[in-house]
Amino acid sequence: MARINNSRKALFTSPSLTGNNDEQNLSLGMLADKPNERKLDIAEKALANFHAENEFISSSKENHKERMAKLRLLLNEIEEDNWKYDNVSKLIGI
Repeated sequence: MARINNSRKALFTSPSLTGNNDEQNLSLGMLADKPNERKLDIAEKALANFHAENEFISSSKENHKERMAKLRLLLNEIEEDNWKYDNVSKLIGI
């Protein structure tokens, strides 16, 4: 029964109280002591996000241009082969 009580204690206590995350708590405490470094870290993350979004937008535009070029080629091929097939409205009887 003592084993169960100990496991419950471990489950329901916060990580900071168990002492397992001393390294994480130390780094968070260091960031809180140095607000300028914390602001710099946030600015670096924001800049990285900005660059990632720009890369995504430009790659999306490039992919769209490539798809449009492929569709244009397919449309040209269909127009070249159009004479081989009967008109759809004629086949339906309209």
